[in-house]
Amino acid sequence: MKTPDRRKMQRYSTLLLAASLSVLTACSSSDDDDSAAIDEVPAATDGTDADGDDADGADGTDGDGDSGLAGGIAGLAVVSGATPTFDAGQIEQFTIGDEITASGTYPATLSDIVVRTDGTDVYQVGRFNIDSITRFTTDEFATPVYQYSVLQGETTPNTFDIVFASDTKAYVLQDGGTDILIVNPEAATEEEFITGAIDISVYDADAPNAVSGVIANGNLFVLMQRLTPSGFSFVPDQPGYVAVFDVETDEEIATGQGADGLEGIELNTTNPLALQYVESLNEIVVTGRGNIFGEFNDLEGDPFVGGIEVIDVDSFENELLLDDGTEDDNNGFFNGSLVVSDERGYIITSEGFQNNTLRSYNPTTGVLDEGIVAGLEGMDVITLGAGPLGRVWVAVGGVTPGFILIDPADNSVVGDQVLTEFVPNTVVFIGSDS
Repeated sequence: MKTPDRRKMQRYSTLLLAASLSVLTACSSSDDDDSAAIDEVPAATDGTDADGDDADGADGTDGDGDSGLAGGIAGLAVVSGATPTFDAGQIEQFTIGDEITASGTYPATLSDIVVRTDGTDVYQVGRFNIDSITRFTTDEFATPVYQYSVLQGETTPNTFDIVFASDTKAYVLQDGGTDILIVNPEAATEEEFITGAIDISVYDADAPNAVSGVIANGNLFVLMQRLTPSGFSFVPDQPGYVAVFDVETDEEIATGQGADGLEGIELNTTNPLALQYVESLNEIVVTGRGNIFGEFNDLEGDPFVGGIEVIDVDSFENELLLDDGTEDDNNGFFNGSLVVSDERGYIITSEGFQNNTLRSYNPTTGVLDEGIVAGLEGMDVITLGAGPLGRVWVAVGGVTPGFILIDPADNSVVGDQVLTEFVPNTVVFIGSDS
């Protein structure tokens, strides 16, 4: 079973930690009254963040349009982050209204955490060597509803994500395990939390590297990287796959898009990062990174075997929408993406450690737009989120970590940077436009 902390590798820090200590400076803290003014714009388009949060419930409602927020508040942003040296992690909350204000923190923990939401509550996914799911409400932010372990052996499975099917059913994905855990988010005790499992070892007996999932058309789509461990690095020596399961029965669906007897969808890209369900296009968007860590492994051939790939939700057919190029002609590896409308999507391209650039593209035509978005070039651009009031939240690290807000209508910066105490790595939103 794979045991190295792969999230740190994904941000070039496991092998470059010594170098990063000399490059990074301590992040500046933001006081509770740090804020950024925002203008009124049309409601946010459904979307996911760069780590694959499902678009369903992106407006933070419970399905009946009731967010439970006070009038005049457009929503809440809940952010997970870590110190530059990964000594600790923390969750921070921001209230989004006429201004964006810091409104609470969840006590510091280990650094390898991300946040997810079921639309009303927030879930902390504890990853490498943490392997727990922590649930808390936004009005009792400092006191968890529960924290349940999902560790079922002595070796960490690197719990990676949670995907919600209903109030009482969710799926926990494990990067270093061979099972998808079925859990009950409403469980009153830890013993009642895990209710079943789906064996996916057929995709890789060592570990298929299940890292992202979405639910669309009553089916669970699970992204598997299928990497081969090599020291502290991971080699993308075979195509990624997406397995599809019926949410009612948890049985795998034969998509007709696999090879070698596999029932899932064989991707055109390697080392895929995340899935996003775009309902308006009836497609699932896959971000493939190719051999982004090629300098750390001996895989031969052109390292640019990534791009933006789309899967038809009904037919399961997939195609490469936007190629990342070749070793001789490229804009960098694709290290994150977000679709906010049929005409506007964003890609984080990477040319090295903290050397990332934000670009935009057309998700319908697959055409990459000319130029750089908001001057965000050659810096630590980390992840993306589709927030309330139609803003795209762009997470950045460096000396002043936080979020730069972008208006997708013209790719302009809106207001001042929203400062965070720790370097942000994921963001989820709860609430609706007002």
